[in-house]
Amino acid sequence: MTSRVVGGSVTQANQFPWMAYLQIKFWSGDSATCGGTLINQDWILTAAHCLYGGVEVRVTLGGHDTSSNSLSSVSFTLLPQSFKSHPNFVYGKVEDDIALIQLPYTISLSGKVQPACLPFASDSDQVNDPVIVTGWGNFSMDSGLSSVLRQINTNVISSSGTNGVCQQTAAEGSFSGDKVICSDGSQFRRYCYGDDGGPMNFFNKEWNRWFVIGVAGRGDASVNCQNNRPNVFSRVRSYLDWIGGITGLKPITTTTTTTTTTTTTTTTKPPTTTVSSYFDCMGKPDGNYANPASSCSITFYMCSNEYAYLFVS
Repeated sequence: MTSRVVGGSVTQANQFPWMAYLQIKFWSGDSATCGGTLINQDWILTAAHCLYGGVEVRVTLGGHDTSSNSLSSVSFTLLPQSFKSHPNFVYGKVEDDIALIQLPYTISLSGKVQPACLPFASDSDQVNDPVIVTGWGNFSMDSGLSSVLRQINTNVISSSGTNGVCQQTAAEGSFSGDKVICSDGSQFRRYCYGDDGGPMNFFNKEWNRWFVIGVAGRGDASVNCQNNRPNVFSRVRSYLDWIGGITGLKPITTTTTTTTTTTTTTTTKPPTTTVSSYFDCMGKPDGNYANPASSCSITFYMCSNEYAYLFVS
């Protein structure tokens, strides 16, 4: 039987612990399901069209199987005051289809709930890079949603220029390649209805971390989602200023400074050592907390009886 994320397979439980399961209710009485990405302990990244007309969103973190009680790891019911859609979003358009959801309180991290990294503004277009698309979506309008999280392994294709393979075959009209990133949808490597808003996951070997580099656009339910069209995502790299302006969040950076008598050199590279810094556990429930200076970190703080302990994962 074809998997729900077309051409995909079932993930391991909590293999992608930043995945958010969104159940949206609309003013019309209809409902829909989307995905999202936890980017820190207060915010989820998703698609703006998922929230358009929504009056209530049920957000669940730390879940894998929607038919079991394991999905109740962390759940919230949120109202539109918590939604922040991009100001240039126009329903039905591909560009600027990106939004944020603010959680009602700062959540504690665990093995099931971890944030993904934001990309760097200086990242290349990443054409041909391997990526993984994850979601609980349909493979056809008759199949219903997948009860378990699924994945497809694919790769980034060019989204630039009217002659680019994505613009020619995605059937989405013209769009800016700087705002959109596409993945290969051939051989049934397709997202589908219900996968909207979920991440394009990229593992950066240099940093040894997972990055969310795209937010899934509208899932295509036509011809059982089994056409060979590219998958179209909002390119997160192009929205870092907007995300940071709302959340205060920035991509990860590790800076080392070397001073001599004549020059000062600053470089950015993956961390090799851990330096403890002050973290306030006062008033926080016991649990694990991410480094607040970045969207993700190999270091985290454990609060116990209002004392902070620094760990490296």
